[in-house]
Amino acid sequence: TVGSDASGWIGSLFGAAASIATPVNEHKALTVSAYYNAVDQISNDLAKTPFKVYRNTNDGVISQGSHPVSILLSKEPSPLMTSFVFRKMMVQSAIHKGDGFAHIIRNASGIPVELCYIDFYDVHNIKKYENQLYY
Repeated sequence: TVGSDASGWIGSLFGAAASIATPVNEHKALTVSAYYNAVDQISNDLAKTPFKVYRNTNDGVISQGSHPVSILLSKEPSPLMTSFVFRKMMVQSAIHKGDGFAHIIRNASGIPVELCYIDFYDVHNIKKYENQLYY
């Protein structure tokens, strides 16, 4: 809830009420053009940033361009969306709701082949067990 005390002299100049309280959620916040534009700009900038997978070795850090996760993050996480759209949705979810979730689909060998966006409200029963989160 956003509240303001407009009883001061500035509020009286504009004829404001003594106290205004309005409940705010992410849907109402998106109707404010400044907030919508800020979320759009931030998510666009982060989505267009190149994502790479690296591997730590004794000789230092090596880029793993052919790694399956690197291909999913940089080219096509799923047949339904591009890498840009997927990353933009994840960032927007993190800004609006505090976190972004994706389901990792693996083939029979256990190699990741697809990343599917999951809406924040579809995730239930988040539990922590031995410093690991389970959904």
